[in-house]
Amino acid sequence: TTMSSIGASKWERPAATMHAHWDCFSGAAGDMMLASCLDAVGTEKSPFLLQHVQDCLENGLSDLKGEFSIDTKRVWKSSMGSIAATHVLVHSRYNHAPAPVPKP
Repeated sequence: TTMSSIGASKWERPAATMHAHWDCFSGAAGDMMLASCLDAVGTEKSPFLLQHVQDCLENGLSDLKGEFSIDTKRVWKSSMGSIAATHVLVHSRYNHAPAPVPKP
């Protein structure tokens, strides 16, 4: 599904109040939480949510502009492929090494 094929141009906050609860008894990584949110909004809206997150990374903190990119792919677990999920891959242009200190 492409963004243009579903007739909308951006992420829109749902009109109804939503609540999500994670029981992270052993912790959760940010990419795992983002993947669960993408799965929760469904396949029609997930491209818009992902684009919204990327826009926030680009426009939020100027020091982070251009540092990260996010890709997703659908994965299936178990020998019968009965568990499906979204896998979020976060890439850093610094390969997750420390970024150089900005010069004043």
